[in-house]
Amino acid sequence: MKVKRWGALAACAFMAAHLPLFAVPAMAGAGPSVFINELHYDNTGADTGEAVEIAGPAGTDLTGWSLVLYNGNGGIPYDTIVLSDTLPDLQSGYGVLAFDTPGLQNGSPDGLALVDASDIVVQFLSYEGSFTAVGGPAAGMTSVDIGVFEPSNSPANYSLQLQGTGTTYDDFTWGSLISNTFGNVNTGQTFGTGPGNAEVVVDCGGTLFSTETLVAKRSIVASDTDGTVTNIVITSDPVAEGIRLDDLDPAPGVGGTATATVTVGADTAPGSYTIEVTASNDDATPQTGTCSFGVTVDPIVPIREVQGSVSDGDDGLTFESPYMGEYVTIEGVIYEKIISRTSWGGNYYGFLIQNTPALADGNSDSSDGIYVYMSTYTDLIGGYVPHVGDEVIIRGRISEYYDLTEMSSASLKAIVRTGVDLDAEVPAFMADPPNNLDDANRYWERREGMRAQIPANSTTLSGRDVFCNHTRCRGLGGRPRQPDLNIHRV
Repeated sequence: MKVKRWGALAACAFMAAHLPLFAVPAMAGAGPSVFINELHYDNTGADTGEAVEIAGPAGTDLTGWSLVLYNGNGGIPYDTIVLSDTLPDLQSGYGVLAFDTPGLQNGSPDGLALVDASDIVVQFLSYEGSFTAVGGPAAGMTSVDIGVFEPSNSPANYSLQLQGTGTTYDDFTWGSLISNTFGNVNTGQTFGTGPGNAEVVVDCGGTLFSTETLVAKRSIVASDTDGTVTNIVITSDPVAEGIRLDDLDPAPGVGGTATATVTVGADTAPGSYTIEVTASNDDATPQTGTCSFGVTVDPIVPIREVQGSVSDGDDGLTFESPYMGEYVTIEGVIYEKIISRTSWGGNYYGFLIQNTPALADGNSDSSDGIYVYMSTYTDLIGGYVPHVGDEVIIRGRISEYYDLTEMSSASLKAIVRTGVDLDAEVPAFMADPPNNLDDANRYWERREGMRAQIPANSTTLSGRDVFCNHTRCRGLGGRPRQPDLNIHRV
């Protein structure tokens, strides 16, 4: 329920009708055997499916019991849900019943009292804070905050649930937001005590990072010290296209380990996803355990997009990449390796990479090539040694060094192929800059880092000073500035 508070007149009318004429009994023991076991009160968009679940010994008749819903702003009750029916035997002599609570308010704080058939308050719980009840059966009592909450962007099919092993409320703890189990034993909950009730434990690991068009895998392991895990499934809803569970290998016996593989396929769209996995054992009433992990699929960004589109009004000398300071993933063909001597006698390494026409976006106002700076190392992070003719997918940080867009701190994601015919797939353009200086600066910025051919009989400067005027080159020291343009000898 998105509207959280009643007006003062409605509140007074409700209190006049419901305030008790006698002292309210004290709350029953700290760990009641019949208790609130699960609730859902908030989700993205219009609230839907609000509900509260009651748990307790099988055979308990809830006729005459009620849930009194309290407004934390003022402490007055705003609705009463009448309970009924008998708790079933779902596990070890215990069961649950779920009750719809339409309009259950969204907290900050709000609460609810579980009241038995003798009008005794069994529990007075709240979420998103605590407060003192002013009216109704819990008048004068201070609520107990369950310590977890549902944010307003929660999925509609999620809830807050008690987890753990035991028979009374104090044996369990409130867990964080997961898929609801209304009408069934909660995820990660076991009723009963003693041997035979160990939980199913599932390990998903941390966030799995992948790249568009590539495949990534994550191994899932599950075990039960006194049972046999026989199944592992993805229980996220929905599951992104291309994400699946393969290679299920059930545990060989009691206490053994079951394994499965979550595969993020090459067809999974770029984005971030949360994957929930559930494992179950072979008990007569199967126990389950869950875990979740994030999946991030990075997009492959065309080099032209990284370089940015240079308009006729831009300054070609100072134009910067729109991805300045960001990490991006690109794909292209390595067409030249570069070694630069330093002022202290060492070497800096790098290479030039360019999109093939098949990968380029066709924008003539931006470059298809970029320089990858490797500092004093001859390989990328992870150990890949660049080779001319390799088409690779790499990820690194974009920066500008003396007006040259470059990628640094790069790592290899995949080698797509080797031995690419450069002349056929990365043909050099014929350099033909305009005479006007501003137009010429834009011309070179639009071709920065691309393979080029210089017309015969042209005059060029040295490699260290190519396209670098006196003011911009003065006092560089240390690392030399790389050429804006590769010279293709004819």
